[in-house]
Amino acid sequence: MYGTDNQQVRNEFIEKNYDDILVQASQGEGEYIATLADLSGCKGLQREFTQKIKLAFPAIFKDTNSKKPQEISNRIDVVIQTANELSQCQVVGQNSEN
Repeated sequence: MYGTDNQQVRNEFIEKNYDDILVQASQGEGEYIATLADLSGCKGLQREFTQKIKLAFPAIFKDTNSKKPQEISNRIDVVIQTANELSQCQVVGQNSEN
C-alpha cells in the first residue's frame, strides 16, 4: 500500500481542505480534487480519478458532517484499487517493495 508519510500528507490535505474537496468531488473537477489525485498517486490520471471519485461520491463522503481524513483516504483507496482505469496509480516516492 502507500507509505506512511504519503498517507499522512494526503490526510492532512483532506483535513485542511475538506469543504473544497467535498464540493469539487461532487462536481468531478477542480484544483483541490486534482491535487488529491496527485497525492493519491494518480498523477497524469487526474481526469480518470476525478470521474471515479464523482461516481463514488456517496460512498466516499457517506457522512459529510464527519470529517475523518483517514476514513476518506481509505474509501479513496478502495476506489483506486477497484477501478481498472486507475491501476497505474502509485504514490510518488513509494518503492515497488511496499
